[in-house]
Amino acid sequence: MNFIEDSINKNLAKKIFIILKGRISPKSSLLDYGCGRGFVGQELQQNLELGILGVDVIDVRRVGIPFKQIHSHQRLPFKDRQFDYVLVSFVLHHTDNIEDILRELKRVVRKKIFIFEDTPSNLVTNWQCNLHGFAFKMVYGLKNNWQFYSYDEWQNIFSSVGLKQEKAISFHSNNPIYNPSRTLFIVK
Repeated sequence: MNFIEDSINKNLAKKIFIILKGRISPKSSLLDYGCGRGFVGQELQQNLELGILGVDVIDVRRVGIPFKQIHSHQRLPFKDRQFDYVLVSFVLHHTDNIEDILRELKRVVRKKIFIFEDTPSNLVTNWQCNLHGFAFKMVYGLKNNWQFYSYDEWQNIFSSVGLKQEKAISFHSNNPIYNPSRTLFIVK
């Protein structure tokens, strides 16, 4: 199972790199919030020579990016405006305090926050997202629930914490089983 999951995550990391290439200045600093296996951070680090720091509530890294374990309900242990960019790749739907997290990310970023999220738009994609949330919770033993939001709901969340959307880019994965709309929100 790890081989299949790693393969899927590595392919997603390459897709994320392609989408972000040209949007992140090389040799910048980037906080990879909820870095998981670390494949996205590694892809960006290798191709853009970024100073990466991965953070997550559990350490499940499969690659050697720099890492710091955090607690999701605490203030991030970083200075104001410490990072040029923050990346949040398919993480926020697994948290139960999205607004608090976004306020903290806004505090530690200088330039932009890149948020990738599944954005279900109908009954089928909503069902797929909820099945994913349930499976992820069981596999990783998480205590919190999950919540997927539509594009419009994300707009309201960003507005409620004082973030302004610069751009949104929608795309789909190549996975025939799990294929909800995915959106990159660029906010600051």
